[in-house]
Amino acid sequence: MKQPILERLLGVMEDVLRTPRTQLSATTEAEDIPDWDSLRTIYLATALESEFAVTLTPDEMAALQSVPAVLEILAAKGVA
Repeated sequence: MKQPILERLLGVMEDVLRTPRTQLSATTEAEDIPDWDSLRTIYLATALESEFAVTLTPDEMAALQSVPAVLEILAAKGVA
């Protein structure tokens, strides 16, 4: 059985952002995480492309500023 998208996403974010899972939730925003800077956003984009088998545009990468935004982008890519 596949993990729910949110759980997979939070696992990726935990690794990329070097942040304990307990500090990540469905409402987390970039400003909540000290290590979530522009470089980590690029790393996050690359990790998301790998984990979810999607390709993100530069505009989508720039929009990776919160968990809700990431989920919205993934949904638009057909990730369910």
